[in-house]
Amino acid sequence: MATSRGYVDRILGIFVGLIVDSFVQARHCFEQGVTTVMTVRDFTQIFDSYTKFAEYVIGTLMAVAAARREMGIVSDDGDFDLDIALSIKQELTVKFELFRSIG
Repeated sequence: MATSRGYVDRILGIFVGLIVDSFVQARHCFEQGVTTVMTVRDFTQIFDSYTKFAEYVIGTLMAVAAARREMGIVSDDGDFDLDIALSIKQELTVKFELFRSIG
C-alpha cells in the first residue's frame, strides 16, 4: 500500500509537534531546576541532562528534516522548529561558559 506525500507530511508534522511540545515542557522543568539548585553537583547533573536532551531533540529534528528532503517535502515550520532548538542549545553553551567562568 503506497502512502501519499501529504499523509507522510502530516505524520511528520505530528511527530515534530510532539517533540517540540515535549521540549518546551522539559525546558521549563530544566530551567526551574537550574535556578533552584543548592549545590554545584546538582547543578551539573541538571545541566548535563538538559544539554543531552537538547542534543537528542536536535538530532531527531534533523532526521525528520532529512526525511522530508528525501521525499521532496518543503516545510518552513519544521525548519523553524530546528532553528529554535539550535538556538536553545547555543544559549545553553553560552550559559555554561558563564557559569564556568564564575566557578
